[in-house]
Amino acid sequence: MAQELAFSPKGWLRHAHTQSILASFKPRRWAILRRHEALKFSERIVLETSEGRLAADINVHPAPKGHAVLIHGWEGGSDSVYLVSLGAYLYKRGFSVSRLNLRDHGNTYHLNEQPFHGCRINEVAEAVKQLCDRFGPEHGPNMLTGYSMGGNFALRVAGLAESLAIPLDKVFAISPAVRPLTTMHALAAGPGLYRQYFRKKWRRSMRAKQAAWPHLYDFGPALKLSTLDEITNYFINLGLLPTSDAESYLEGYRVTPEVIANIRVATEILTSSDDPVIPVQDIRDLPESPFVTTTILRHGGHCGFIEKPNMSSYVDRFIFSKLKSLLSE
Repeated sequence: MAQELAFSPKGWLRHAHTQSILASFKPRRWAILRRHEALKFSERIVLETSEGRLAADINVHPAPKGHAVLIHGWEGGSDSVYLVSLGAYLYKRGFSVSRLNLRDHGNTYHLNEQPFHGCRINEVAEAVKQLCDRFGPEHGPNMLTGYSMGGNFALRVAGLAESLAIPLDKVFAISPAVRPLTTMHALAAGPGLYRQYFRKKWRRSMRAKQAAWPHLYDFGPALKLSTLDEITNYFINLGLLPTSDAESYLEGYRVTPEVIANIRVATEILTSSDDPVIPVQDIRDLPESPFVTTTILRHGGHCGFIEKPNMSSYVDRFIFSKLKSLLSE
């Protein structure tokens, strides 16, 4: 059931595009790391799953109260600004932090021959389980948070947690792309700056994947394509995506009613009605569940939720406030 929470950015911070841009504003990361130097010294580990190898950057707290696994959005990585912000915020408050990189994200192109696609949920679920098991109950409750496409993965992992015995105590999905097909439509119909942003990052990833596996890939033709749809279809025609057409592929990693029905861990969805990338109706169309609480704010853009000119994040406070009850148990 959607509900409103008090979040009232002032003036220029009310604009959805401003919020969305600030979500990944690099000077924010520099400022955060200056204040929280511990996150500069993360240990990178490689997790072996049944389908592939994923890397995570971990920070072990000396006196842990809990453990947080964080997942970035599409074409992001463990150093994404919003992930560093939340990671630093939680570490300062006693959490060990694992920032998980999806396949071919966070400079991990060399770890797997086959490229990333959104239907690769099993390796992510296995990696989350390994991270939770690695820290163990002595680190306190386990929390999982994902942003945008990472929010999509977080919800699907939550739906698998019971069957795979993943010891999760709380899950958060921030601006989750619950239906990638309509997200692609929104990008196609929306301001060009978002299409240009994702196209630029996807092209960079293709170049990096090709450099890591030059005997396997030549993405030269794809680099000349203009739209995300065209690039998606190019990968389908190469047999690198698991379906025969773009619509089937995008619907293949939708957060379905069955996913929601399988969630048995307390889960929070946080999104905004002015998100220019994720249609809010997709969130409203999700079925109700006694385990899932949805908060839809009026402002916040896509993964933004910046409260003040000092770039403080409402998401960080929101998540920690929801964890206090776990920490007091």
